[in-house]
Formats: sequence, structure tokens, C-alpha cells
Amino acid sequence: MPYLKKDDKSRYDAEIEALVSILDTETRGCELPQCACHLHYVIGSFFDQVVEKRFARIRYSICAMVSGTMVNIRSEFYDRVVSPKCIVSPGRMIKSLAVLHAGIIKTAPSTYQKTLDALVEKICEVTMSLKMSDCAGHLNYVVSRLIIRFIAVRFKKVWSDIRCLVMDVMTGVYTDFYNNTMRPYEDIKIEENGDVGYEDIL
Repeated sequence: MPYLKKDDKSRYDAEIEALVSILDTETRGCELPQCACHLHYVIGSFFDQVVEKRFARIRYSICAMVSGTMVNIRSEFYDRVVSPKCIVSPGRMIKSLAVLHAGIIKTAPSTYQKTLDALVEKICEVTMSLKMSDCAGHLNYVVSRLIIRFIAVRFKKVWSDIRCLVMDVMTGVYTDFYNNTMRPYEDIKIEENGDVGYEDIL
């Protein structure tokens, strides 16, 4: 993420490295879908906490900013890491992720989950003072840097399955955010204001 100044980046880097270290230790010996689930949990928790704590109430502009940031992270990773190397088919692991994600964090040691959550919360606190217009860049940096450092520390280099892993994780995080935050908000607004007219084509 080239848009943040070095001073802004340094506010996040220590906690990102701490998260990477914990993830690396916890996922040693795990299969790739399990690694993806741990990464999914941390990234999803970060976005959830930012939305809950930084913004007093959900609004469309927040949904658009957060979901747009997720899509941009995925697109930037594809453009810089996936596309120059080879053509892959993201989605190969989605079924495995769906099965594993529900169980992995629930069965993880509570101290591990609490440590992750505390670090995510510490990173989230930095965003509390940001102007709305600055949030997307900061969110993008934190998540992109976390993904890059996790790959560098845990796997050393990128290969086809790692490319798929990141694409699938970001797709999953976006889908969770849409289902758990955006969709319920849309349903409330449909009740209040009526829909845009999908019934005309369905």
C-alpha cells in the first residue's frame, strides 16, 4: 500500500509482526485450508472491530468503504502476485474453508484467540482518530501487510496454492461482511424505504 507515509505505517507494524508470529507458530503443521481459516479469522475480526468501534452506527458509506477496501486488497494481490506468475482458479479451497472455518477458531485454545483479539483491538485503536476519508488506506495497509508478512514468515515464498489461499480468504472475508453486516442493514433500509425494484425482473 504505497499511499501511507512511513510514520503512519510504523503505527501498525509492531502489532502486525506480533500477529504474524502468533499465526506462524499456531499454523505450523497445518494444511493450507487450515492456515487460510486462521488468516480469515484475523482479517475478519479486524474489519468487524473497525466497523463496530470506529463508527458509531452502520451506514451505506461505511459498508461501501469497507467492502471496497476488501475488493481492492484482493485485486491488488491478484495484480501484483497472481497475474504475473500464472493463471489460477481461486475458489478451489472454498468448500474446505467453509467446513473448517466454523471449527478451527472455536476449537483453538482460548488464550490463542484472546491474544489475537487483543492485538487486533490494539491495531483497531489506531484507526479511532482517523478521518473517514483516510480509513480505507489504513485498512488496506494493515491487511495487505499482514498477508504479505504471513506468507513471508510462514511459507517463505509464493506458489500456486498460496495465491489461491489469499484470493479465497479475501473472498470469504468479503462474503462474511456482506452476509453479517451489509445484508442486514440493507434489509432494514428496504423495510424503511422500499426496494429498488428487483421485483420487476424476478
